[in-house]
Amino acid sequence: MNKVARVLIVTSNLSSASDMREKGMANLAKSILESCQAADLNVDLLNLDSDVPENFFQEVNNRDSIVIEYQIRFQRADLIIFIYPIKLGQVPSKIKYFLELILARGFSYNIMRNQIEGLFPDKAMWSIAITDLPAWKVNTVWGNGHTNWWKRIVREYSGSKIKTWILPNWRSISEDKIISWQVKFSKIITDLNNNQNLLELI
Repeated sequence: MNKVARVLIVTSNLSSASDMREKGMANLAKSILESCQAADLNVDLLNLDSDVPENFFQEVNNRDSIVIEYQIRFQRADLIIFIYPIKLGQVPSKIKYFLELILARGFSYNIMRNQIEGLFPDKAMWSIAITDLPAWKVNTVWGNGHTNWWKRIVREYSGSKIKTWILPNWRSISEDKIISWQVKFSKIITDLNNNQNLLELI
């Protein structure tokens, strides 16, 4: 696979509130977006809270055209980045439902001889989860369960590679720590446009 050219960033439950925790989440997402743009990547941003029609998350008959539109945006991207806070130990419901609708049979996978075959082996996804939990808990069964959920969904129903980060201690996060995360992701994104194979970075 060639170096990354197109990135789709999907966010959910990010607030621009004034407290350090909420503001830090929004600033991290903004920093990742700006780093992609600075690396001359073609960036598509999808905010599931404000950009998506309300009926997308409801059982309605006229949803198919919306799903197809998002599948096209998904298909165009070399890399899809999900950025979200974890609440009650769970991936936000809108992200789960988005994946359920987008990763559909005939689009991202087929079933051959009772085996699921993902159709996007050259695509990659990143999950960047933000949590108030301490690092020691993230590094236990809880964190493994979160990572394994992503691996199962992404690998089985698209065949894509998946890289997950869980950023801990967000309730007491300092500005310096937020900046350090911004710098880390900026460097990773710069490498994407530095003649590197995307799958080698996963």
